[in-house]
Amino acid sequence: MRWLGTLLVVAGIGVLVWSFAVWRWQDPFTYLLTEREQRALSTRYEQRRAAFDRSAVFSRPAAPARPLDAVRTDLAAVASAYRRSSTEGDAIARIEVPRIGVDHVVVEGTETDTLKKGPGRYRGTSMPGEGELVYIAGHRTTYGAPFSHIDRLEPGDRVTVELPYATFEYAVTGR
Repeated sequence: MRWLGTLLVVAGIGVLVWSFAVWRWQDPFTYLLTEREQRALSTRYEQRRAAFDRSAVFSRPAAPARPLDAVRTDLAAVASAYRRSSTEGDAIARIEVPRIGVDHVVVEGTETDTLKKGPGRYRGTSMPGEGELVYIAGHRTTYGAPFSHIDRLEPGDRVTVELPYATFEYAVTGR
């Protein structure tokens, strides 16, 4: 009985230490899985970016010669087409948030298995450039924990989202 009691106490302490480590930093096992997925996604995103037909956006005269509304309309059409061509789990963008050390490939969708690969764009929202809200979700304690320090963001911090058709820079306005 004494041996079993000691084993249970040690196991309990181990669980507490593990829980604290995951809460404070992140789960190392899921981190390694996500890092492997992110390397593969990065390659797929670069391939998709290289194959993207940029002429749909850039074949017209330079922006200063065109009204801003026309540029926005064209950009929204390209973003909409890109959204429709993206399927669950596709590598669609790269997000960078320097303040919290985020540099991840964004996947299409927010299903459980999809978010294990990295941050995901909620499919019920628009793609950047469509002129509507864009929601990007990610884990805070597991699977690379891309947003574990999101509470450290301050007004004015920059969030950059790069897609094959354009790069968007957002500024944090509050939390």
